[in-house]
Amino acid sequence: MKLFHRIFGKQESLKACPFCGSKVEAVKGKGVLPIVAIRCLNDKCGADIMFNKCETDLDETIERFNQRTVEVIEPQK
Repeated sequence: MKLFHRIFGKQESLKACPFCGSKVEAVKGKGVLPIVAIRCLNDKCGADIMFNKCETDLDETIERFNQRTVEVIEPQK
C-alpha cells in the first residue's frame, strides 16, 4: 500500500535534489497523516524531505525546499 500520492501542478517550480541533483516531485501522505514531502525520483538516492512548521502547506514546503537547494555539479542519471 502506498502511503503517499503525487501532487500535480507544482512540479515545474521545484529545484533539483540537494543530495544527488536528480528531479524531485511533491507528494502528500494519505489518510490520517496528510504530510507534504519532496521526494527524489532517483531510486539510488530516494530522499524524502519534509519541513517542520509547514507539514501540510504545499506552497510553503516548496518555498523552503527551493531556499535550501544548492546547485549540484554533476547529477546522477
